[in-house]
Amino acid sequence: MRALFRKSALLPEVAAWVGLLVLMVVSLVSSYVPLGLGNGIANLAIAGVQMLVVVFVLMHLKEGGALPRLAAAAGAFWLAIFFTLTFSDFLTR
Repeated sequence: MRALFRKSALLPEVAAWVGLLVLMVVSLVSSYVPLGLGNGIANLAIAGVQMLVVVFVLMHLKEGGALPRLAAAAGAFWLAIFFTLTFSDFLTR
């Protein structure tokens, strides 16, 4: 079994999957710990790490070409616009 993973190209994906599961459990456990404002900050930090794992390991943006990076940047751009519009609506009410 160990020899299979040494020569396999799936090792980074399997490690990312296990890491995401561990981060999910950490997020679940941290939601039950009474930290006050720290719960939201901790869960946002965990979600940010999960996002980085998905983007760089599972989506291969680090070694990908220009088109996947452009698509990811366009998605981030539109997400920023949606957050800005939602927050501006929240401030005007």
